[in-house]
Formats: sequence, structure tokens, C-alpha cells
Amino acid sequence: MIIVTTLGDELLLEGDCSLREAIRAANQDAAVDACLAGSGADAIVLAPGTYTLGLVGTGEDGAAVGALDIQDNLTISGAGAASTIIDGNGRDLVFHTLGAISVTISSVTIRNGMLEKGCLATCL
Repeated sequence: MIIVTTLGDELLLEGDCSLREAIRAANQDAAVDACLAGSGADAIVLAPGTYTLGLVGTGEDGAAVGALDIQDNLTISGAGAASTIIDGNGRDLVFHTLGAISVTISSVTIRNGMLEKGCLATCL
């Protein structure tokens, strides 16, 4: 189990575990900053709060910038949809799954992500 310890969207070696770092640890089956190494199918646990994506970028699939790219079977659990929010900041997809994998996301609200490049969820 990988426990996220900060609301910030970052990839810094500063002794915490961000959601982005947790996903990278799960993808790579290796420790990232203070996030434990993943091992096969992983579980990420989020505390209450708003996790706003801020690392903008495109053209990569390693969750370094932009969308949170998921490359392996993963479960993400929050503390409840009213209290745990993942906010895409209107700049990109929130999650991007790669390959034939199983992803379960529960007890969170996902908002302000793009459905496709240039189109927010409200443009349907």
C-alpha cells in the first residue's frame, strides 16, 4: 500500500509522497521520494483534501507531467467523495491508462479534467 502524504503535485526529493510520485512508484515498482515501492497490482490511499494537478506538459506517458499516466493494475482509494478531490486544473486529462490493465478508483471526486485535448468536461 502506498500512502500519499501531501496534496502538492510534485516530483521533488523532499521526503513526502505526492499522488504523482505514488503513481510513478506503482508504475515502476520502485520507491519514489517517500513513496514505498510498488509491487505488481498496487493500492494508493489518499487522505481528505484537494489534489490539484499542476505539472503541465504533454508527450510523455510516465506520469512526469500532465495526466497521471497509469501503466499497471492499480486501486486508488480516497476518504470519501465529498472530502477527497482530484482536480485536473482544466489543463489535461486527469488519468491516462496505458495497456490492458485494471484500474479502480473509489471514494474520490474527479473534476476539471479534459475529455480530449482542448475540451473540458463542460463542453459536451
